[in-house]
Amino acid sequence: VSEYSNTTVDRDAVMIRIIELMNTPYLWGGTSTNGIDCSAFCQRVMKYALGIDIPRTSIVQSTVGEEVKREDLQFGDLIFFNTRGSRISHVGIYLGESIFAHSSSSGGVKTSSLNEDYYNGRYVTARRVIK
Repeated sequence: VSEYSNTTVDRDAVMIRIIELMNTPYLWGGTSTNGIDCSAFCQRVMKYALGIDIPRTSIVQSTVGEEVKREDLQFGDLIFFNTRGSRISHVGIYLGESIFAHSSSSGGVKTSSLNEDYYNGRYVTARRVIK
């Protein structure tokens, strides 16, 4: 993970990259605006908004940065879910007030709420890759 030395996150840069990808269709293994999966979405936003390099897959992404308790989530934290029953299999970017952006197999790049039963019950952990 490359270092990001600013003490405040450039929220505008992050939001611009998320908005640029909004409604991009989900494609497992996809890495472009033609189709993108959850981990490539997070990788692309972090790289192009903040210059932070993170690994390609959600499993490996869940091992970088600092672990964050759910009650301490901040804008830009990566949040991880177990959507397949056995391991971390989904990732999104926390925006605040329980809302996160992600690339979902049921709708592509969009925002969802951590309070939705589906995501609340599958939440595993969060990592802060922004220093």
